[in-house]
Amino acid sequence: MISIETNTANIAAELGSFDLWITCASFEDRWHNAIDANIEKLAANEIYIFYVEEYEHYSKDKREFIKSKVTTHEFLLSLRSPIVSANNIRYSLDQAVKNNKRNIAIDISTFTREALLILLKFITTYETNFDRIDFIYITAHVNEKLSEGVVDTRSIIGYSGDISISKPLHLIIMSGFEINRAKYIIENYEPDYISIGYGDKENSINEELRIKNEELSQNLKSSYPANQIFDFRFSLKNPSDTRHSIQEHLKYHEKLNANIVIAPLNNKISTIGAGMAAIDNENIQLCYSVPYKYNIEHYSTCHNTAYIIKYK
Repeated sequence: MISIETNTANIAAELGSFDLWITCASFEDRWHNAIDANIEKLAANEIYIFYVEEYEHYSKDKREFIKSKVTTHEFLLSLRSPIVSANNIRYSLDQAVKNNKRNIAIDISTFTREALLILLKFITTYETNFDRIDFIYITAHVNEKLSEGVVDTRSIIGYSGDISISKPLHLIIMSGFEINRAKYIIENYEPDYISIGYGDKENSINEELRIKNEELSQNLKSSYPANQIFDFRFSLKNPSDTRHSIQEHLKYHEKLNANIVIAPLNNKISTIGAGMAAIDNENIQLCYSVPYKYNIEHYSTCHNTAYIIKYK
């Protein structure tokens, strides 16, 4: 799988021909950054906009503006009901196939990790209907405090895993900046073994953020007994490399003979990698923790660097 770094304004030129753009409206400005920079090319195609029910008012004006420029269809996502989200994601792909959308570009930047992983699962089911699938990720400088509290932790639809009550539990935290969120997941699952993963130096997007991520990850690691916890590194640029790192880490710890639960808490590229690893290995369960509150006012500052991941 190829990952191409480019400027946001060059995305349409890098993609070449495509006939459907899929994105998720958000309280983050970066959800429409690529649309704004490539509006003339997008105007000749169609846009599918997902929006999260609980935060839809933050993006309403921008969605209305885009609808005045491009043929647009909207689909609901719900933090309260992942089944609603899954049904609407499946319906959107049904519509894409019905309307012969063969080349699709998906801006993964502002989907929730849960919705993104459900989308990925359906993409693997529908991919024979598409000639080309590209993922786009817009980079940003994120705040150290992204969210506050956790309402619920649940397995993600399509990634329930093969869990045996007779086996120990190996919980893998792909950590970012939400250390309290990670601790909540650990306390909720009460694992026998914990792995803390973070971005490696060669395959991170921002060195300042990488250093901070490693510091926070090491602090998290120090909170638990040394004989219970392991660490590993993964790519934040290429989901195939992330998948490989997870697979190699699990292979090294096969002797644990444990149930495997992964909590992706880093960027959306590595989240795709976790999803790919779980699709390859149906024993893996992926989980999602629903935040009580996002730091909406100061969540992120959008950059003009983007990554195009050639999925198909």
